[in-house]
Amino acid sequence: MYAGSVYTTLIFYSLLFACGMLVGVIGYFALPAWMRYDVATNIVVLIHALHSNAVVHSIGKAAFWDAFYGMLFILLFWVLGHIPIATPLIVFFLFLRALSLGLAITGMIYAFGLQGAGFDLLGVLPWNILSGGAVVLSASVATQFTRQQLFSRAPAMRRYLAYCALHSMSISILFLSGWLQVQVMERALSVFSLS
Repeated sequence: MYAGSVYTTLIFYSLLFACGMLVGVIGYFALPAWMRYDVATNIVVLIHALHSNAVVHSIGKAAFWDAFYGMLFILLFWVLGHIPIATPLIVFFLFLRALSLGLAITGMIYAFGLQGAGFDLLGVLPWNILSGGAVVLSASVATQFTRQQLFSRAPAMRRYLAYCALHSMSISILFLSGWLQVQVMERALSVFSLS
């Protein structure tokens, strides 16, 4: 295996993630009006819960669960990397993660207008760039490990250690994004009065 294929896979999955977010944005407006209203209402309830007296506790809890779900994706990609025919599943789950992010961002803009867009840019997007990057890295590494199992003659133990090290790096990036989420969300909630 050569380095060019690793970069090609990483670029392809990054573009797939961006397209999945775009499909989520477009898909939000393809929903019936009552579903858009229901999603927006749920987002408003969530924001009001964050504005309650336990803002830091709620944000910390949300950051923990976001990092936990991201780790589940990374664990899923780690397991799928051991299966030789799992590349379509990796692509599907990566696209699903991006689609849900696009739906959530658009729902926030639909619920709060320009303030929601500002909140998305300053409070949601920075840590989602990190966590999305960790998931894309994990998916790329899993796909390359699957290919190496089939076609490489390099020592298996060295490949496996590199595979586990890159997944561990993805998990540490998720913890960093959780910390960034707590820091950024507090400030974004104080700047934008979403109601």
